[in-house]
Amino acid sequence: MLQRLGFAEKGRGSYAAGALVCLCLFAADPGSHAQDNALPPVFATWTCQYTGVRRTASVLPGKTLVQKKQRIVARWIKALKNRNSAVRKNATIALGELKSPRAVAPLVAALSDRDEIVRACAGESLVKIGAPAVPPLTAALKHNDPFVPALAALALSGIPDPRAHQAIMAALSERNTKAILGVHTYFVKLGQPGSESALTQTLQQFPNQVMAEEFLNSGNPTLAAAANAWAAKYKQKIVPNPTGDVVRWGSGNPTPPADLAQQPPADAPKAADQSPLKNQASDQPPPARKVTPDEAVDQ
Repeated sequence: MLQRLGFAEKGRGSYAAGALVCLCLFAADPGSHAQDNALPPVFATWTCQYTGVRRTASVLPGKTLVQKKQRIVARWIKALKNRNSAVRKNATIALGELKSPRAVAPLVAALSDRDEIVRACAGESLVKIGAPAVPPLTAALKHNDPFVPALAALALSGIPDPRAHQAIMAALSERNTKAILGVHTYFVKLGQPGSESALTQTLQQFPNQVMAEEFLNSGNPTLAAAANAWAAKYKQKIVPNPTGDVVRWGSGNPTPPADLAQQPPADAPKAADQSPLKNQASDQPPPARKVTPDEAVDQ
């Protein structure tokens, strides 16, 4: 199995992924003598050039190594500090699969990671963990980092807990525009009377074409006027789409778009390149770099 992991370096990623499955099963077997030898190679594949192998390395330990859960959680948490962004991304994914409350604080800290994909994955994993993540995410709504409040609000909007909704509504009443940026669709769908002012202020502070077009087509005259004013100020073209697949004011069941998790607030308004979709990174292979099993965790 260890030899087959080497196939990833020879252009045969499927063989490496199959070997990885077997190693995870060996490590999960409490009666196997391969337990101690199986985990380090699994950790070493976090930086493999093949997407399938990296995903397998991220998910399988979280799903199969039940007997070693505490050890695995500790390893993944440590990996959040790794210099390689692919390792940090895999760590956030695996911690979401494990759903351990111990991972909440490290994942909240990862919301301010320098890599946008790591930040987004950390938020998604906090949603999977659920209720234990609500209090730390609520506190993060007032974080000074330019990314964290929007990502924390987005994560809270995906957790079916009354405290999460209360925290989001508190951000609205406090006009916390950094948090509102991450969940403006939530508020448009909610359609609460009087919330238009805070939503308009958010658009003015953080110019964003996706938000402007959503406001224009929401069916709310106040938001539509704010969108047209934004377009005139920044000389941008926004297209009315009253019959298409748009978010309507008060349509209910708010579900904010995940793409805004990767759109950082900007202190100085800029009209160019405002679509958060433009900056969404594709799952490209990480830079070719060989690491040892211990280095993959200890860096």
